[in-house]
Amino acid sequence: MQREEKQQDAALEAIIMRVNDLKNSIGSMLVKLEHEYETLNWPTFLDNFALMSGHVSYILLVLYFLIVL
Repeated sequence: MQREEKQQDAALEAIIMRVNDLKNSIGSMLVKLEHEYETLNWPTFLDNFALMSGHVSYILLVLYFLIVL
């Protein structure tokens, strides 16, 4: 029982960290769109968008395993 709880706690911490990373990424992208839209480097912007997509995929994967366990 303790092992499962430790695994769930670790998974929850990983989710919290990824959600915070995602929140910061979204915030910085919005700031760039609002203030640097004329000189925005689109390949970099799209790379950041891909990183956010990876964060969302990881969060969904961890949530799925939390539900299955």
